[in-house]
Amino acid sequence: MPQRVSIAVLSKAPLTTPASDDTCEQLGFQNLNFQVTTTVAKKIVGLEWVMHVADDLSTGLHPFTVGYVTAEDAEAQRQRNRESDMLYASEAAPSLADTQALLGDSEVHMPLTILQGRLTHQRAYVLFYTLLGGNQHPVVQQYRTHYEEYMSREAELESVHPRDLRHYYLVPALLVRWVQLELSYWIRRQSMSNTPVAAPALSVLFDEIARGKDWAPLLPERYLAQDAATPALPPTTLGATPV
Repeated sequence: MPQRVSIAVLSKAPLTTPASDDTCEQLGFQNLNFQVTTTVAKKIVGLEWVMHVADDLSTGLHPFTVGYVTAEDAEAQRQRNRESDMLYASEAAPSLADTQALLGDSEVHMPLTILQGRLTHQRAYVLFYTLLGGNQHPVVQQYRTHYEEYMSREAELESVHPRDLRHYYLVPALLVRWVQLELSYWIRRQSMSNTPVAAPALSVLFDEIARGKDWAPLLPERYLAQDAATPALPPTTLGATPV
């Protein structure tokens, strides 16, 4: 088994759009259209892998930072990448305003459907596969297993809901949140250690759901507020037993 090392060493591995394209081709994800944004690249180069503030999903590297985007969002990302390439390829130093404009966009993407959740995991799998050196790394192995099991259980996941029925329509985001918390905790622990830290067992989530445990984590309030337009629960579901 390959040795796991500190984040400072791991983050020397470059992640560029061509590199992620190569990964997508290796994994059979040619149609994924994974864009390495300026913000994500800055986090990688700047060693900003760790999510220091638990309720701020804009920090660190995790599934929500590379999550599902619409076709319009993907085109906007490509445009920002082109602007960044042009800006930094010129001889003139970029202005503070230019830099802030390129790095100021929020990169927190909340999945609203089970399919969007799967695409979020797919993109995050590409990210960590590229950064950590492929499926030889235990964390990548765990993510691959989780992603494959998620795909095989999509029909079942459509009927899953948390015990707190106020979050009934947030199941896709909560499923990703569970994985994000496990990965972020591993990254934080590994960043403080030069010895291997055991990879999180990501497929435990499905065991917890099957056993009727209270599996759903909390989402930060700031992101719940963005979901103010969520419709009320259908009256027939108010007395339902959570899965």
